[in-house]
Amino acid sequence: MDQLLIAPDLVYQTCEFSKHSRLEEWQSSMSAAYYSIDIIEDSGVELDAKIEVVKLSDVNISKFRSTTARGFRTRPNIARDSTEYFVFVFVTDGEMFFNQLARCGTLKAGHYVMLRSGEPYELSCLSPSRAFTVHLPISDILERYRLAHLHCAKAFESAAALFPMAAAVISSIGAVPSAAREVLCQDLRRQVIDTILLLLRAERIHIRAPGSTGSEGLLLRLIGHIERHYMNTELSARSAAEDIGVSVSHLHRVFNGYNLTFGSTLRDMRLAHSYELLSSSEGSACSISEVAYRVGFPDHVHFSKSFRAAFGVSPTEVKNGIGRRS
Repeated sequence: MDQLLIAPDLVYQTCEFSKHSRLEEWQSSMSAAYYSIDIIEDSGVELDAKIEVVKLSDVNISKFRSTTARGFRTRPNIARDSTEYFVFVFVTDGEMFFNQLARCGTLKAGHYVMLRSGEPYELSCLSPSRAFTVHLPISDILERYRLAHLHCAKAFESAAALFPMAAAVISSIGAVPSAAREVLCQDLRRQVIDTILLLLRAERIHIRAPGSTGSEGLLLRLIGHIERHYMNTELSARSAAEDIGVSVSHLHRVFNGYNLTFGSTLRDMRLAHSYELLSSSEGSACSISEVAYRVGFPDHVHFSKSFRAAFGVSPTEVKNGIGRRS
């Protein structure tokens, strides 16, 4: 992958910026290359980073390297951008950390993760790291694969089915000379989207259990119901089943068909919203008990234990601005 992007359309690197404005200019460069994002540099390490970007209309392939630093996609960032993307991060060297939708983990060389730009996330370099990324408009993926969001914030190893082929195709497209890319832009764009969709459907082997055919629409309705009512402390599988008009046993079969449970889906959604609230100025004025109740946890002790188990830090630490670092 190190030969990716022979002729990039955009190149940004911190060595071109003055020392006193390096962080501000790098953050602006990251936003120009991708979308609005906040960067926090490691106080003990001088920031040294570079991005090379190939643009295929609204689909981007990029090569990235950075010393240790933290990146945050926040609600104010999201509000500034009109297009929502699925972002695939393929790590080729070093170690990175991701946190989105109450799912977090580390990525080492040979691992990748898909994030969604319309939801807050953290993506940080725990060590000097290299990666290549693919940004695709979410609408192009969802219109052909409605369950794509189930893949968000779940790390996969490069040994996953079809990954080597997908990586080879994407890197080859990135290496097409810029003059040829301009002529073949729409064809190449379509090929990138087709390749990512193929990769997602291969991952689905790990997500979907045998015999779960025909339940995608109902699963989407159930997840949508949870998204609308997660704040209700009385929300349960039984109440959701009644509202949707299915039996409780059928509801559980639908979730089990995708190696999910109603309870874990509800918990993760509540935790994701609690992390976002605690990280905001609004949350800083709330007690932990109030935050727990606002996202649907009636017991703040259970909330705190679940929060630490999911994120590796306590709600108080996040509220006080202390995020996970390893």
